[in-house]
Amino acid sequence: MFIVGPPRSGTSLLYESLVTRYRFAYFSNLADRFSFMPVAATAVGIFLVRGWRGEFESRYGHIDGWGAPSEAGRIWNRWLPRTKRSCAISEKAEKQLHAAISALSALFDAPFINKNVMLSMHIGMLTRIFENPVFIRVTRDPVENVRSILGAQDAGIGPYVNGWWSVRPTLADRFENADRLTKACVQVMGIEADILADCKRYTFDRLFTVDYHNLCERPRDLLDELGAFLRDCKIELRDRLQVPTSFHRRPKNGARLSEAVIRAKLGEIARQAPLYAVSSPEQP
Repeated sequence: MFIVGPPRSGTSLLYESLVTRYRFAYFSNLADRFSFMPVAATAVGIFLVRGWRGEFESRYGHIDGWGAPSEAGRIWNRWLPRTKRSCAISEKAEKQLHAAISALSALFDAPFINKNVMLSMHIGMLTRIFENPVFIRVTRDPVENVRSILGAQDAGIGPYVNGWWSVRPTLADRFENADRLTKACVQVMGIEADILADCKRYTFDRLFTVDYHNLCERPRDLLDELGAFLRDCKIELRDRLQVPTSFHRRPKNGARLSEAVIRAKLGEIARQAPLYAVSSPEQP
């Protein structure tokens, strides 16, 4: 299972919630620290992973604790390019990726799950390597999402790739020299469009969409619904711990641009690239 979505859309909260609620295999912070031998590191420190308890206080995608679920940027960077879409860096990398995740799943005797927003650009490759993967897409109000992206940039959080913060969508080709507000809007719209286009092509019946607001307001109900969907996809789930009844939504952050300014920019981009002005599909 792979959690995808634009950066700052709420993917980390969903990741931590799922790993808390159900038993999953995942890349921990310990595994990411020893990125060239993540399975061996996990086997040695498996007590840290099995004993981990989340506090739901991530900071820009990082969750504290050696046993905590990790975006695993160091690990993915071994296998995936940041400047190309739906491919690994080599055929050997694809085999290593498959072998590592399969071994981790066997070690935990549980399905594998990971969240890294760069995976939003590699859905085609993941469906080629793995049999019937499930994708969980996180969406957020685009104005909040844009503000949060700008806030992360203001905080000095990286990385930048070819002038684009975090993830570079296909739509970026048309806006290479744009200002940062435009680029933040292009990220939200472009990554959404890339995810939907790839899932429609490869795996639309195995796509589940989570709205960030709903996750904050009613996490237990939403995780029960998601669990039922995963079981319908023939994924065996075992209960672990319960999550809180709700999550406090943090105050709006990012550059203090008005909602009207951001929505105007989103509308401007949609007029320039109408194919990217997508609406959410009905939840399967």
